[in-house]
Amino acid sequence: MYTMLIATADPCIHALITDVFQSCQTEYFSVGTYKQESEIISQAISQKPDALLLDLQLPGLALYQFLQTLRREGYYGELLLLSKPSDCLFLKDALKFGISGFLSKPLTRTDLLANLDELTQTLSSRAKQRAREARYLTLARDEIARRLVLGNTDEELFSCIPDDFRAEVYQTVIYESFHESQTDLPYQLHELLHIAGNGSSLLEYFEDRQKGVILLKGRFALERFQKFLNHYHSFQQGSPLDSLFLTYGAPVQSLADIHLSYSQAKLLISRRFFCVSGQHTLGYEELATIKERWRELHSDEISAYCCILCGYLQSFNRRKLSETMNSLREYLYSVQAEITDIKFFLSDLLLQIKETMNRTYSSIGIAFPSNAEIIEQIYRSNYLYEITEYFSVQFELVMNAIGNSSRESVFDDIIYYIEHNHHTNLKLESIASIFGYNSAYLGKIFTKKFGESFNSYIDKVRVNHAKELLLENHFKVYEIAEQVGYKNVDYFHKKFKKYVGVSPAEYRKQLESGEVADAEVS
Repeated sequence: MYTMLIATADPCIHALITDVFQSCQTEYFSVGTYKQESEIISQAISQKPDALLLDLQLPGLALYQFLQTLRREGYYGELLLLSKPSDCLFLKDALKFGISGFLSKPLTRTDLLANLDELTQTLSSRAKQRAREARYLTLARDEIARRLVLGNTDEELFSCIPDDFRAEVYQTVIYESFHESQTDLPYQLHELLHIAGNGSSLLEYFEDRQKGVILLKGRFALERFQKFLNHYHSFQQGSPLDSLFLTYGAPVQSLADIHLSYSQAKLLISRRFFCVSGQHTLGYEELATIKERWRELHSDEISAYCCILCGYLQSFNRRKLSETMNSLREYLYSVQAEITDIKFFLSDLLLQIKETMNRTYSSIGIAFPSNAEIIEQIYRSNYLYEITEYFSVQFELVMNAIGNSSRESVFDDIIYYIEHNHHTNLKLESIASIFGYNSAYLGKIFTKKFGESFNSYIDKVRVNHAKELLLENHFKVYEIAEQVGYKNVDYFHKKFKKYVGVSPAEYRKQLESGEVADAEVS
């Protein structure tokens, strides 16, 4: 519907127009009928009707001055003039003010309807044109904001930046859905800041790859955003704002430096993976801490962490497991790598732990998830804390599977650990660390408990396992030496002969001839 202000003192004209509006289903309705020049101008400026129908026979009307004042005061709607045919020459002066149509007196219904149809087409066409212009302006502003934020600037761009882009300080904000499965932004943060502020001069906004990018302009905008941050953590779970994650760069004073603030916010949005549960914001203040510890991601760390974690799993040392996972989180937080690479690192680590524990406890059959399930779980996790929680679940599964309910002391755990890891490079220092002891103290109480040194005990365990393997003819002596933990076959011969009395080859011959019964070294 379109609005029209009627300016006439003729009751017949007023009655005809009202009747046509009411009975002919036109797209117009009247916003009032006025006959005083000052009143007409006042109502046109305040109500801004789509069209004004002006009767030139209003008492005391000075047409040229009236139209000049109307346009100068800011009314740019369509003008229909109602006049006598003899007024044609007089109307020439009115053409410069943009007259949409002329109606002659006496006014007829047919003539009025015909002019209204033409006026409708004009209004519709101009509305479409204004919409296109507004769209072009929005696109132009978006492009200016985008190029400033991304740093794609040149002298030509700076020469055409609107005045309301310029401010004493700027800051960039990036926000996105807290849930990667949600493709649309859950809440238009820029609209909230607009409502809180003073309209388009407060900020510029565009979207980039399902993320909202806000350019804050001026101290009021930055203060308003800071107030928002101060209250952000108080929003209740489940509210629209609770589904946002946002980052912000440092304030800058120059248009040419806006991209620096954006670069910081962009780097931080990629760090969302490391946030703790319930964390929704990251600011440029975090960058100094991150960059101070920046390092490369090394795949050889996987084996190191695997060895440490498997040791603590077999010693049932939950405290050390927790400390090691915290160390792992700190290491990953400080690496300069893509999130997919970090997920690959963690997937490989858990798969290696699975392989090691299954190999060590092959007779138990630990109920690990399949390799595909492990990889899928880690890759679909949005946060590091979700993955470490998944590790903890698997650790409990392992410890429950390998646990021995008859253990009465820490020495039972140590012996249990040695029995399943004799093939590795066992040292008193590593065992002490796994079980939380000083190595010298552990060595002393071990000797007191078992009547022999730690190293002697390890040698006996290895020799006993070697005797079992010598029963099987398909293993060569050097292969048996490696399988029980001796890298030097000559050293293996020396230890075997010390505790058994004969060499490994001689022992095998005696077994085959029945000259000796297999017995455990004590």
